[in-house]
Amino acid sequence: MCVSPACQVQGVGGALLDGIRDRATAAGERAIVLLGHAGFYPRFGYVPAIPVGIIASDRSWGESFMALALGGRPLPAGSFRYAGPFGA
Repeated sequence: MCVSPACQVQGVGGALLDGIRDRATAAGERAIVLLGHAGFYPRFGYVPAIPVGIIASDRSWGESFMALALGGRPLPAGSFRYAGPFGA
């Protein structure tokens, strides 16, 4: 996800995250996992994924590797790998 600098600090990123969360929840997904700015995503409920048991394919991602539980269910634990088109 990316918001043009000219449109930042106007709620665009939050609205996009709300839409992503709503669609993932409606699709029955248990969690959203992402690699992003550790200073931005926690305000939307994202937590560092490694400490809660989601193992990154690249440990250097550190606190930028985050997850959000959906539908009141606990976060799944285990190894994580991005789909082929997204690399790593």
